Amino acid sequence: MIRISDHTIKFSNAGKLTLLRDFLAEYRRVAALYLNYLWNNEYVWNTKTLNISEQQYDYPKFLPANINSILLSNTNLSARALKCCSTQVCGMIGAALKKQCKRIYQLNKLKAEGKDYTKLLNKINKTKIVKPNTNNLYPELNSICCNFQNAISVKSFDGFIILSSLGKTYGKILLPIKYHKQSNKWKSKGKLLNSFLISDKTINFRWDIPNSKTKDAGLVVGADQGKLDVLTLSTGVATPKKDIHGHSLDSILLKLSRKKKG
Repeated sequence: MIRISDHTIKFSNAGKLTLLRDFLAEYRRVAALYLNYLWNNEYVWNTKTLNISEQQYDYPKFLPANINSILLSNTNLSARALKCCSTQVCGMIGAALKKQCKRIYQLNKLKAEGKDYTKLLNKINKTKIVKPNTNNLYPELNSICCNFQNAISVKSFDGFIILSSLGKTYGKILLPIKYHKQSNKWKSKGKLLNSFLISDKTINFRWDIPNSKTKDAGLVVGADQGKLDVLTLSTGVATPKKDIHGHSLDSILLKLSRKKKG
């Protein structure tokens, strides 16, 4: 399972923070260009099509490098940073379309089975897809642009986030990081993933923690609540019909239904 810890970058010097803010502004500007292009135009790749206005919701997981020559002419971001940016925008579009895609899948299934799909079709037509917002987007950078290095000779900090290959304008940005109680806990239990969410105040660390609560032995059963029984298991075992005061679940629910809050 994945756990998260946030770390302040307030210990960085003013020059590094200025470069970081400039990078964030340019990253968001480029992300908006990618988003507007995919959202307002038809995008076709292989045998799939993304066209929001025509309700064609196949969305790409990433964009080819040649799309940069179409959209971008004056950006100072590197090819690696652009790859991170375009992939993140594709993920945002996918999240915005996910529920509608499920509805369309279910609609096609009902059509194939010859069942009534009128209500679902009305739901699809009435649902307005909300366009994601990139104004406050935080870059999600992986190992091609961002790495964490443990501090060896410096005792004041636990390590440094190294932002590199962002573009010649930004150079290499080193941000000192101090662990805290939560991150020390996750560090002792799991492994730091090489994917970071960068903001102008904090950096988001992700930790891969082994699931220690998984049972290796025992019986797996289903459980269901009914109107007469509090709980019935798939093995046939059920809770008593009445409690020690003679109340059943049915009588309690009936009494509750006649009560007024407060």
